[in-house]
Amino acid sequence: MNKVKYEYKNFKIGGGGFVTGFVFHKKTPKILYARTDIGGVYRFDFENSKWISLIDSVTSVEPNQCYPLSIALDENDENVLYIACGDHIKGELCISHNKGESFEIKPIPCGIHGNCMGRATGERLFKIGGDLFFASQTSGPLRSSDEGESWDKLNVNGETNLTFVNAIQSGEHRTVFVGTSGGENISVKYGRKFRGHSLYASYDNGDSFFKVIQPEADITVKSALAGFVAQRSSFGTDIKTGKRYFYVTYSQTGKDKEPYRYTCDSAQIVSGRILRYELDKQGRIIENSVRDITPDEVDGVGLSGIDFCDGLLVLSEIGEAHPNSIYISLDNGDSWKKILYNLSVGKMNFTIPYMKPEYNSNRLLVHWMSDIKINPFNPEMAVFNTGTGVFASTNLTVSENSSTVVWEPLCEGMEETVHINVYSPPKGDIRCIDIVGDLGGFAFSSVDEIPENSFANEKGDRYITCLNADFTDENPDIVVATPRGNWTGETVGGVIISHDQCRTWRHLGFPYGLSEKIDTLCDNIKNPNIDSGWAALSADGKRIVWAIAQEHEFLTDSVVYTDDEGKTWAKSEFIGSRDYEQNPVPLFIIADRVDPNIFMAVNKESTMFISTDKGKTFYECNPSDVFETPKGRKKLKLRHIEVRAESGKEKTLWVAFGPAGLWRLEFDEKAKSVNCVHITKPNEFTLGIGFGMPKDGLDVPVIYTSGVIDGKYGFWRSCDYGKTFELISNDNQHFGTVISISGDPREFGTFYIATGSRGLFCGKEIK
Repeated sequence: MNKVKYEYKNFKIGGGGFVTGFVFHKKTPKILYARTDIGGVYRFDFENSKWISLIDSVTSVEPNQCYPLSIALDENDENVLYIACGDHIKGELCISHNKGESFEIKPIPCGIHGNCMGRATGERLFKIGGDLFFASQTSGPLRSSDEGESWDKLNVNGETNLTFVNAIQSGEHRTVFVGTSGGENISVKYGRKFRGHSLYASYDNGDSFFKVIQPEADITVKSALAGFVAQRSSFGTDIKTGKRYFYVTYSQTGKDKEPYRYTCDSAQIVSGRILRYELDKQGRIIENSVRDITPDEVDGVGLSGIDFCDGLLVLSEIGEAHPNSIYISLDNGDSWKKILYNLSVGKMNFTIPYMKPEYNSNRLLVHWMSDIKINPFNPEMAVFNTGTGVFASTNLTVSENSSTVVWEPLCEGMEETVHINVYSPPKGDIRCIDIVGDLGGFAFSSVDEIPENSFANEKGDRYITCLNADFTDENPDIVVATPRGNWTGETVGGVIISHDQCRTWRHLGFPYGLSEKIDTLCDNIKNPNIDSGWAALSADGKRIVWAIAQEHEFLTDSVVYTDDEGKTWAKSEFIGSRDYEQNPVPLFIIADRVDPNIFMAVNKESTMFISTDKGKTFYECNPSDVFETPKGRKKLKLRHIEVRAESGKEKTLWVAFGPAGLWRLEFDEKAKSVNCVHITKPNEFTLGIGFGMPKDGLDVPVIYTSGVIDGKYGFWRSCDYGKTFELISNDNQHFGTVISISGDPREFGTFYIATGSRGLFCGKEIK
């Protein structure tokens, strides 16, 4: 196995995804961790003010650490870090004794996943004394007294889906608090459904739990399942009186999603409360001490983030009403001051271009503020999470004298967006076109320059979540893409076109009148945040073929084409072994890079089509082989297939199909057949396929892919058309899940990696 040294560098976007929580070390300064929904855990480097990813060694084959549900620290050992993560079916406890540089993995006996409802509630993993407590999503509370070697299953009124665990030790006395979703004890009153109790406490180390007073359900708002869910908690001591308090935030959702029975970490929350519980010297709740300290201004939203430090109590809203606010209290919640609201209260410094209000309908992009924490060693510093990264203040205490608290992004090094496709044009100023979930897309002129505002309409409002883009090799200034319309409704999904390599865009008209189904799909696409589909551009740039999305797939009964950039449309026809109009199948449609008359299509079931009339008619082809997934390997979804047309060669597609490996497809339009060449060996695994500039003296493109080849996981390249492969990564250059790969056609040895967990990377050979 030949190895080539490579260096990898992130393209800078900044944040971009949902950060779900923070943990500061309580006894050692300058230790802060953040967890994300799909991007693993980060450690903050205080000296350089940047985040360091802890998942660079994680592979697409075993991506569990990309989905952390909770973090715990050992208050007596600053080097110890615990992470609970998983894949819905199995859970894992990751233990590090060097601040996340390496981990020991132990099983947790339940399903865990950090990217599902409930992900942004409090920490479910908590270390106190010699015990680890885990508040699971599927199996109720668990306790381990031997560092995760074994787990005791505890019982909290039969509740299986919990929201947090927190505990306090006072001498020999320990109080353990647990939040639940209340989903196992649903009742019906007055014709409405009510969730069960949500907050419980234990005075015997979790052997038994009792109900703790909580707010009554808010019946004044519309809710599918009325009742509050305990979100997060914090302990605090009044610095003047010495009284000890336990604070808990609550939210009630307007919608109800099975099986988790709450959506209290999203924008669907309609009501919120915060309660303060006074504790005695043993850490037990003092009878009749509970107070509702909800700010008077809270209306129509939930409450989630809560933290107490050095006399400061901070609180964040979360919910359907937008934007949400942040409050501070100097008297333990008896009174509150709003320190952030929209663009009118507090000050936001937008150091990251896509976050600027002028690109987001003149609104504050901040949302999903489910957690806020104060640095216990520097109360000037506070951090809060959003659906687009981390924001921080370094002058929090100025609120005491009514001065303005200033916030700005704290995202350097944090790249955890989902990158759906990546492309590198053969000429022009743009070197990399990046198709991104939530943020739409970016066009990079270099790895070191942040684009100002790539994918936006003529008013500057951003599109979101594109699925693909296409351009021609002869004129890559013309680019088509398929975005969703943004959440504000200021942009609308569909097909957009650029004639200046992604600098400006124009929206194409919709193909109404071709079929009742297509009309319905077009109406649906006009709603915010709905998939648009997949577009392909003929090699001469004159015809656009659009496979309109249907529930995240692109089917043969809703493929259309236009020769006048959307002024008029016609419907494509698929002819073959079945009626593809009445019994449609999903597929990818790819334009030939040389012949403008040729379009090809393929799906994960090895159904293949070719069109020789620019996409007007697609004929089914007979494949010489099929993509068979080896036994024991689960099949991947349609979008996990990477399909590329080879530049400079007619009627040739390459397919990276996960567990079925890497394939080259050579279409014969006359015989309506496809010669399927299996490039990798049986049981080899590939994700992503891209072509780069040929090696000196060779006339074939360099092929880049990732996966398991020759028994080794990593990034790979082939300079001899797939005959042999070179390993171009080490064990700390995996970057979690890989979705798409593109080689650079202008620079040998350079390629681009679109990940689902660690942003967009540029890989270059070290000379």
